[in-house]
Amino acid sequence: MSRVIVNDHLWTADEVEYQLSRSRRNLVDVNRALYGPGGEREGLDDSAPEPENVELKLDKDIYEHIIGLDIEGLQRELLKNKIQPKGSQQDLQFKLAQVLQAKRDDSNS
Repeated sequence: MSRVIVNDHLWTADEVEYQLSRSRRNLVDVNRALYGPGGEREGLDDSAPEPENVELKLDKDIYEHIIGLDIEGLQRELLKNKIQPKGSQQDLQFKLAQVLQAKRDDSNS
């Protein structure tokens, strides 16, 4: 039987056990890094509404990189770029795309 465990809180022992039973140690580590004591999520404000229907111009290689990431790879990239991996996959891809494109634009200026 499948089960959906959302990575938006510190997982319970039962949730951790379920993830580990499916060889998802990396997801457990990401969850603990974010929501455990001293995690990166402390002090962040998640209540600001996201604008709808925003168009983002991306370089083709950035677009292809983001689309090619599975959810675990996407979470690793988000953490590497200091982005909280909370939200739908589409929202997370959009956030990562914004950051990567902005970094490239800044380095080309």
